[in-house]
Amino acid sequence: MHTFFHGWRRKMGVGSLVIALFTAGAWLRSHMVRDTVDMGPVLAMSHHGILEWNWGTPDQWSYRWYWGVHRLPRIRHATLSNSIRYAPITIPLTLLSAYLILWKPRKHV
Repeated sequence: MHTFFHGWRRKMGVGSLVIALFTAGAWLRSHMVRDTVDMGPVLAMSHHGILEWNWGTPDQWSYRWYWGVHRLPRIRHATLSNSIRYAPITIPLTLLSAYLILWKPRKHV
């Protein structure tokens, strides 16, 4: 087992596999739960397979309340808004980790 992780490729492959599994879990969770993280000027949301973040000031967020539970805020005046789907992150990371882990090292001559 010690010889399997000899070299940098397989170590990087395992590291990228861990990140790919994390993003795959977040991708699946985003289809079931709508997560919102308010970090002052940045508001991050994960929903329906999309990671979205907005820059602005906290007084620009307008929160909705349903039955006493804090729900997804509506953005009134976000200064900058970006979003990305989880698939373009997860799939290439998985393929990269498979390549790095499964690639046979060359024999030294």
